[in-house]
Amino acid sequence: MILGSSGLLGNVLSMELNSYGYKVFKPLRKNNEKFLDFNKINNLIISEKIPTVINLMANTNVDYCEEYPEFAYLSNVKSLENLIEIFDETRIHLIHISTDQIYYGEGPHSEENIYPCNVYGITKYLSEVIADKVDSTILRTNFVGKSFLSKRPSFSDWILNSIKNEKPISLFNDIYFSPLSIIDLCRYIDIVIKSSNRGIFNLGSRNSISKANFGIELIKNLNLDNKMISICPSRKFERKAKRPNDMTMSVTKFEQAFDLILPTIEETNKALYREYKK
Repeated sequence: MILGSSGLLGNVLSMELNSYGYKVFKPLRKNNEKFLDFNKINNLIISEKIPTVINLMANTNVDYCEEYPEFAYLSNVKSLENLIEIFDETRIHLIHISTDQIYYGEGPHSEENIYPCNVYGITKYLSEVIADKVDSTILRTNFVGKSFLSKRPSFSDWILNSIKNEKPISLFNDIYFSPLSIIDLCRYIDIVIKSSNRGIFNLGSRNSISKANFGIELIKNLNLDNKMISICPSRKFERKAKRPNDMTMSVTKFEQAFDLILPTIEETNKALYREYKK
């Protein structure tokens, strides 16, 4: 069962897990509902004997969360709290998707190096505390890749659409991250589903890249003109919420627990290139 299946990651994850042979359930909120009907979800889990619930429910708009902290709490914490209340009657594995926004300062960050600097990061950390009360695997991650939702473009979609439409954009040379391609992320979630490993894990590329260099590499790989791009530090733009500049994650714990080697950022960029060339 995927909660939050209508979002960018949820949409792709649903398609990927279906292609792997899973029967995927995607309960959705009605237009007038703040939360999903968790009684119905509980009944579905029991009747269908669903062993795994993947939680993607969250408001990920960092500035919106900063401006409306009560709504951020309801979306990112309270909804999960309501969900796990039903878990007393159902023995299921919760896979909770968290974020690299809970880190701050110089990376690479290990799982213990928690220091959220904005409301979004605080609420996502609180959601981890809630998820950790049940049988759960918590994945702190960041991803890039093609969105199949017209109203929810990804970071890489935004870059490419801007270039193709000759719209000037600024990319930051002082913000570093270690994302996975969205397809690789889905593949690792499949591995987590099948595993008995539990706990909190960073899940990303083995090294990092600035958002500016990420965009330049993507454009170069796709043989597009980068004349619409300007490179600048993030401080040139005033935003409601403070952001971490270094979200680089150490992924050693995940690699050791699952006995695999995660891709480098160079391999992630190549995977992204193949995805957009299809």
